[in-house]
Amino acid sequence: FKTLGTNVQQMEQFLCNVRNCYHNDLPYHNYEHAVDTVQMMYILIICVNSLTIRDDEIDESDDDRLHNSDNEDDSKQNEEENSVFFDDYQVAALMLSSLLHDVGHDGFDSEFLKLTKSPLIYAYGDTSILEHHHLSIAVRLLQDYLIFDRSEINSNDDFWSLLTDLVIST
Repeated sequence: FKTLGTNVQQMEQFLCNVRNCYHNDLPYHNYEHAVDTVQMMYILIICVNSLTIRDDEIDESDDDRLHNSDNEDDSKQNEEENSVFFDDYQVAALMLSSLLHDVGHDGFDSEFLKLTKSPLIYAYGDTSILEHHHLSIAVRLLQDYLIFDRSEINSNDDFWSLLTDLVIST
């Protein structure tokens, strides 16, 4: 919550609004699917962040803090630093994109939308139509219910770039 600059009540309101934006009468692209995706992403993040890089696997051009140190305390600190692959903003983008990657999905694929000349084509073009639609809804939900001006994440270009790439790549 700290990374997002939010609290439990705001997160609860956000999640309720996300759930309401999913078409839960669909057999697949629904809120249950989104929660399943979040759970899997959480497991992957925990697994990846628990990996450690041995000092002998680090390229000489890597950051000095990752190299051998002279005392045992520094070595322990290096091991801890080496074990975190994702920073807080990356974790937030991974978790939120997992939750929001299909938000607003109406059960039809992009080909169907093109054939029926859906208004979404005119709004988002004919490439990754649904993904751009999901991203648009996701950003609106995040801005309206979760990420507020006081949050550092609001102006973090890396967060928004990663979130965008992740949603569009689905």
